[in-house]
Amino acid sequence: LKGIGVLGANDSMGWYEYEEFKQDKYLHKKGTPPKWSVVTGEQYLLPKIKRCCGVFKIQGDRRLDCHVLNGLELLLPSICANVDSKAILGSFPKDRVGKSDGTPQVTGEVVAYSFEIFWHMSMEGKFPTPGAGDDSAFNSLVDVKAFSKAITETTPKFPDKSIIPKGTGEEKLWISYEECNPQNVELSHTKNPVEPADSTYPSLPDKGWKELWESCESTLQSYYKQSPKPQSLLTYLYYRLGYECGRIQRCFTENGISWGTYEDPLGYHCNAHANNLVLLAENAENHNHTFLAPLDLDMAYIQENFILSYYDMDGKDLKKRDKKDDKKWELYLKQEATGFIKTLAGDMGGSTGVTNIAPLPKDLLPLKTGLRDILVKAFWTAYNQQEAAVAVDPKLRTPAYALLKMALIMTSNNIA
Repeated sequence: LKGIGVLGANDSMGWYEYEEFKQDKYLHKKGTPPKWSVVTGEQYLLPKIKRCCGVFKIQGDRRLDCHVLNGLELLLPSICANVDSKAILGSFPKDRVGKSDGTPQVTGEVVAYSFEIFWHMSMEGKFPTPGAGDDSAFNSLVDVKAFSKAITETTPKFPDKSIIPKGTGEEKLWISYEECNPQNVELSHTKNPVEPADSTYPSLPDKGWKELWESCESTLQSYYKQSPKPQSLLTYLYYRLGYECGRIQRCFTENGISWGTYEDPLGYHCNAHANNLVLLAENAENHNHTFLAPLDLDMAYIQENFILSYYDMDGKDLKKRDKKDDKKWELYLKQEATGFIKTLAGDMGGSTGVTNIAPLPKDLLPLKTGLRDILVKAFWTAYNQQEAAVAVDPKLRTPAYALLKMALIMTSNNIA
C-alpha cells in the first residue's frame, strides 16, 4: 500500500500480555432468542498459554459506507435543495432513463444485471489484465463532467429538529417521506425495513456537535460563495473515494492478495466491501491527499498459501481432499472486484457488511444514482490503471473535509 501512497487503517504497535488469573465464570449464549448470561464453570484450564491482545494505532474509525456515504446522502436534501432534476437527467445516456417514470435505472442494477456476469465470462484466461473483458455496460453510467456542471450545492444547516429538512421531529424518520406521499419515497437498494432500535437507524445528532458543524458551515460558505461557481464537492468526493477504492483493490490483485474471499457452509465470504475502509483524519501523517485506509485484513491470504478443500466419494466413503486451484483463485479475485463495486453501487445484495440506509425523496433519485455511478466509474477507472477524470486537488481538502465532518455528524449515532 505504501508503494501507491495509501495508508493502512491500523499500524501495529506491539501486544499486551494479561496477568495470569483464575476464571470460574464465563459468558454463555443460550435460549431463543439467544441471550448472553454469566454462568459458573470449571476454572481456566490453560494456564501455560499467555493471554495477549494486539495493540494498534488507528488512522480512523468512521467507515466509508455506514458513516461517510450514508451521511452524505442524508445531507443531499439540504446540500441540493435547489436541484435541477432535468439537468441531472441530461447527464445520463438517453437509454438509461426510464420512459415511464423518467428516472434512471439505479446503479446497483446496472452492475448486478448488466455488467457482472458478462465481465466475469469475458475475463476467462485474461484476468487480471487491466482493461480486458467486456465492461460495455459501464457505457451507460453518468457523464461525470456534465453531472458536475448540472449540480448546484449549498451549505447545509445543523438539523435541530429533524434529519429531514423542514421536518418537525415528530415524524418517523425512516418512513416520513412515505407518510407525506407514498409515491414520493425512494427506498430501493436500502436496508429495509429498519426499526428505531437498529444501530443504523437514522437519528438526530446530539447538539454537542453543533459547534463543530458551525465551523464547517463557515468553511463551506466561504467556498461556495466563490465566483465563478466552484467545483462540486460532492462530485469531487464521490470520484476520489471511488478511485481510491479501485487503486487499493488493484494493489491487492496485482500482489496476489485476497482480501478474505472464500466459501464456507454459509456461502461466499468477502471482505472487499465499502465498510472495510475508514476515513482518514484530515491531518493524518503522510496522507498523500488521500481520504481512505483499508482494514479488516485478518482473513487476507496470498495465492501461494491458497489450497482449495473439497469432498468427493471414495467408494462408499466421503473423503475430504485438498488441491491447488488457480481457476478458483482467479474466480475469487474477480468476485472481490465485482463484489466491491456492487457495494459502492448501493446494491444491498452485494454484501451483508454494508447498510445503505439513507431514505430520500423520490425526486432526488437521479442525483443519488448519478453520485453512485461516479463512485463505480472511478473505481473501475483506477482498477484498470487508467488516469483519473477528476484529479487530486490539494486546495479542496479543507472544504471537502468540512462536508465530510458534517456527514459524520449525521451518522454519529451509527454503530458499524
